[in-house]
Parts: sequence; C-alpha cells; structure tokens
Amino acid sequence: MQQKFTLENTTITIQYHNAVLTDTFDKIKVELQAFLRQELQNDYIKLATEQLEASNEKMIYTNKEKFDYLAEKYPVVKLLQQKLSLDPDY
Repeated sequence: MQQKFTLENTTITIQYHNAVLTDTFDKIKVELQAFLRQELQNDYIKLATEQLEASNEKMIYTNKEKFDYLAEKYPVVKLLQQKLSLDPDY
C-alpha cells in the first residue's frame, strides 16, 4: 500500500480513495501496528484510516469524448477539425 499518511502526536492516519482498501488495511492493521510499536520502541502508536472524497471527473472513453476534451482544452483543435473536415469518430 502506497497511500498518503499524516502523523499527529502518536496517531498515524492513512488516507485512501477506495473503500475496498478498508478491508485490506483492516486485515494487516494489528500486525502493522505491532511492528511499528516494536521497531520504533513506542507503545503509544495508533493507526487510523481516513477515506478521502473520490473525484467526480468524468472518464473519457470514446473518440468523440476525447476530441471534445481536447477541443475544450485547446480551441485550435476545433478550428483544425473544421478546416480539414475531419470526423472525430474515425
């Protein structure tokens, strides 16, 4: 797991975007906490999780969606399409 984390006092909070990771983390939490306590010689370390809000960005799949995205980002693409009479579906 290569997730972001924060450290506040003796609590390590692991941040994640996917709710499925909760189950995965719960399986290793006790073992990881014991390992950290032993290696850091600190019996007060606690582990916590925080689910971050998922981004609501629309995924781009079709050629038309890809073209519209690029045309919005770079208006010259739309001009090029009109000048060359290109069809973004092909």
